[in-house]
Amino acid sequence: MKYLFPALFLILFSCSNASNKSLKNVKPCKLEFFETYAMNDIQTAWSNACAYVKENDTLVRYMELSLQQLEKRGLHKMVIQSNPNGIGLVLTTNRKAVDSMFRIPGVQALFPKDLRFLFSEKEVNINGDRYFELYAIKMPEKNEALISGKDIQEATVNVDDQNGIISVMLEMTDDGATRWAKMTEQNVGRSIAIVVDGQVLSCPIVQMAITDGKTQISGNFTVDEANLLAARINAGK
Repeated sequence: MKYLFPALFLILFSCSNASNKSLKNVKPCKLEFFETYAMNDIQTAWSNACAYVKENDTLVRYMELSLQQLEKRGLHKMVIQSNPNGIGLVLTTNRKAVDSMFRIPGVQALFPKDLRFLFSEKEVNINGDRYFELYAIKMPEKNEALISGKDIQEATVNVDDQNGIISVMLEMTDDGATRWAKMTEQNVGRSIAIVVDGQVLSCPIVQMAITDGKTQISGNFTVDEANLLAARINAGK
């Protein structure tokens, strides 16, 4: 497969100067940070999974598709590889079908046991078509994220008027900052997925180890969206 639609890469870096906006009585969110698999890491397994979906006629009962439809709409057709650090793009109309394919035991068996496929929280619009971004995270033992909401001391909102960037700033606890420094040090040049309620909010590339326990989430937010996310993170600590 060839690579299409280069995805936007965000840079993960330490930051400060956050504002102090918050909301009350909001639903807490589950915030998690995960290491990821790039397509290059699982290319053989991916190719085998595509072949399995294409060739295995038992998939009809999972997909509610005819064999002819599977030929046209298999995994190899529905996931557009977009960049080497993510997995690809999936048309919004195909998300349910792709998710069903990943749940097939024969497909699951081809990938590393700790791999979990997750979709982006937001759709992206490319040439008038709407897509979800697809990521592969590494699920640690006991299904517990290496960094989670309990490691956040405070979430605030920062508005960079000069560059028009709205972000959620995170300050970690002392223990969280220590583990975050180790996690970022071990993943320089790779992506870390920032996940909220099981959906990937952003998946930035780590440029350097972050040792001060501060970082930011940039996700094309509006001010209201950033304030709500910060409030939900604080409520879920």
